[in-house]
Amino acid sequence: MTDEQPDLFVLYSEADADWVMDWLLPRLQETGLTVRTAEDFRIGRTVSLNYEQAVMNSRYVAFVLSPQGLADRWGGFAASLARHRDPDSRTERVLPLLREACDELPATLRDLHPADFTGARDSERELAKLVALLSGAEASPIKPRTAGYFTVPFTRNRDFVGRELDLENLHTTLNTGDPVGIRSANGQDLPGFGKPGRSDAPAGLTGQGGMGKTALAVEYCHRHRNDYASGVFWVNAAESLAQGFAALGCVIDPANFDRPVPRQIDAAAQYLNSHRDSLLVLDNLEDPASLTRPVATGLIPTELACRVLFTTRRRDLPARCRPVEVTVLPETAALKLLLRHLQRQPIQQPGHPQHAEAKRICRRLGYLPLALEIAGAFLGEWPEIGLADFRARLEGEGSLATLDEEGGYLNPANLPAIHEAAVTATLRTQWDVLDNADAQLLLCITGQLPEATQIPVVPLGLLAGLDSEQRPGRPSRLFRALRRLESLSLIEELQGEELRIHPLVREFAESQTPSNDRSAFCVTLMENMARSYSDFVTLESHCAIRGVASLENDLRIAISLGPSYQSSASTSLSRLLRILQLESHNLNLWNRSQEPSRFASTPRRK
Repeated sequence: MTDEQPDLFVLYSEADADWVMDWLLPRLQETGLTVRTAEDFRIGRTVSLNYEQAVMNSRYVAFVLSPQGLADRWGGFAASLARHRDPDSRTERVLPLLREACDELPATLRDLHPADFTGARDSERELAKLVALLSGAEASPIKPRTAGYFTVPFTRNRDFVGRELDLENLHTTLNTGDPVGIRSANGQDLPGFGKPGRSDAPAGLTGQGGMGKTALAVEYCHRHRNDYASGVFWVNAAESLAQGFAALGCVIDPANFDRPVPRQIDAAAQYLNSHRDSLLVLDNLEDPASLTRPVATGLIPTELACRVLFTTRRRDLPARCRPVEVTVLPETAALKLLLRHLQRQPIQQPGHPQHAEAKRICRRLGYLPLALEIAGAFLGEWPEIGLADFRARLEGEGSLATLDEEGGYLNPANLPAIHEAAVTATLRTQWDVLDNADAQLLLCITGQLPEATQIPVVPLGLLAGLDSEQRPGRPSRLFRALRRLESLSLIEELQGEELRIHPLVREFAESQTPSNDRSAFCVTLMENMARSYSDFVTLESHCAIRGVASLENDLRIAISLGPSYQSSASTSLSRLLRILQLESHNLNLWNRSQEPSRFASTPRRK
């Protein structure tokens, strides 16, 4: 530390480092204040002496308070030193800065009034009061800044892994307007879409809940902060967009605090339109179409001149927006996230005896980042639990039940604050906005089917009793329902005659049918298929177009729904399957143009 007496020495824990270095220090230093931290400690000096010199030589000492920070033993040591020099706090040298709500404060700080930066109060006004105290002036709003805004409310996640290509694609699409290839679930790039667009067209991070869209946006903002000289602004789009833009207007100019909301929104719009080198992030947008509607007079998000990034579970984006699909993690990154705690990291090596077991857990969780985060936090807190036992619990109790239970009891320090703990809660939000009864039925059916990489679409429609045939100019009910599921990211992929569904989504879908109603539900599904295939015209049409092997597969899928009980529907389906198997050779040779009604002449064997 230099010999110059700093105005303030700031003490903080590693958990609060990003907030201090990215937000607090720049805001204080731009007012002319001299601020020091442990980063300035003299090399070769003992830690205790460095702290003692910092506390004794600084005009003021600030303590960033959070549950993690209170566990720092050097923080307690420095707090004791500061209060020893000013036991009655008459000189107000000790300044608590409340970053997160704390259940219990140490005695040395308990009776001191803090500056509250938890969001419960106006952070800008709290900062203005702090600057006034440090500079010996009357508290007044800090002058508006022309650059350097950074309102991202989340610190950088040090466990962030496996998204390098996504980050590159996102940066490209935000700043060049070139189309970005959508990534498939296996990590391969699919062909780009559309034509190159304007570089200021909004980019949307899309994908199923729990994929890590918000985490990716947070990492992008921290990593590319210096690329947006006029600022990075974050709005929680799950709440009112008008409210979010009004808050930005107050950040840009604190004088707007006392002005009407329309003036606040207008201030935000004017700044974003006049500073093209700024980035606006709209996180957790429920309806992407709202981007094309006026938030207030003169403010339509898609028409802002700045860069706009939004996250959403929806895939049906406005035409002017460019999607960047966020999919599951590749296996290497998934293993790093699952085994991120120190005692588990050796298992990441392929030669480790538990490596194969860790890969099985990743597959069981479908490489979903949120699920892997929760599982990894649990394995870190309980190193004595073996991976084989944990996998057995996932399989025996159900992955969702296990993750949701552990998510509620884990130490919050082991889970990034940007995620909901419960995977089910994340999926529930998508189910709640699923307003298509046919789509709900199809999703419930996938929950009754065995886990599979691909699910054929046609038998899914037959089980639901939904016709897949499209009339001229009109999509079928089946494909309308499937498109709705895809738009809400409840289907991973819909290509041709098959779809993919994430294993945790399938497990969630299964839970939507109570166990005591499952048998009746499955009988209804079998009856739907038996009714469709009892019609010779339908049977012949499917056989001619799809082949007899596809029909046999349809019947096996339906029969598998009721292996433990018999019904007239299952009997009919089994009988038809035997007939098709016996006649498969003849049916493969069938030429419909020469013999139009093959099935009418097929003997009905028992």
